[in-house]
Amino acid sequence: GNYDVTLNASNQGECTRANGQNVFIQPNAAEEYSLPKDVLFFPNPTSGELRLQSERQGWYPVQWRFYNAQGQAIDSGVADHDKEWNLAQYPPGAYLLQLVNAEGWWTVRVLKY
Repeated sequence: GNYDVTLNASNQGECTRANGQNVFIQPNAAEEYSLPKDVLFFPNPTSGELRLQSERQGWYPVQWRFYNAQGQAIDSGVADHDKEWNLAQYPPGAYLLQLVNAEGWWTVRVLKY
């Protein structure tokens, strides 16, 4: 969204100056990379239950972290095998799931309705 940002500077009350600027921040600036074909992530969109599944050699362990639309980490952990999440306690909206393992890292957009 568009935001007005103002910097107010002063020299112990003798000199003051304000400088403002309008900036645009894309709310979802994280890049999304496709997961390997033999890694399944479903259902997406979801009403709550979400699953990560793979028989790919070397895929696990995988570190995971969920972010809300404000970019705040809301949950994280390490999966040593297929993983299920229950997002029922979170409000509907867009979330990001970051996955990191020995092969690299991925960011997946998750939609909860």
